[in-house]
Amino acid sequence: MLLAEYPNLKTLTIRGFRRLSLKTFLKILKHAFNLKIIEIRDCLQIREDIISDFQNLYLKIKLIFIENKQE
Repeated sequence: MLLAEYPNLKTLTIRGFRRLSLKTFLKILKHAFNLKIIEIRDCLQIREDIISDFQNLYLKIKLIFIENKQE
């Protein structure tokens, strides 16, 4: 919904969203025509292998992934 309201958005930060699934993340990309940077911080369901696949598919978007390392 945010991307529909702000189609010229260049940077998106998703932080601490524990229920962000791969399916939802990929839906975001369908509306991310102008995004240049996506930063994902502490989203439990997004893993490094997903990030790698994303970067191979969406070369124009820089993805910053910061995982919560708390134990």
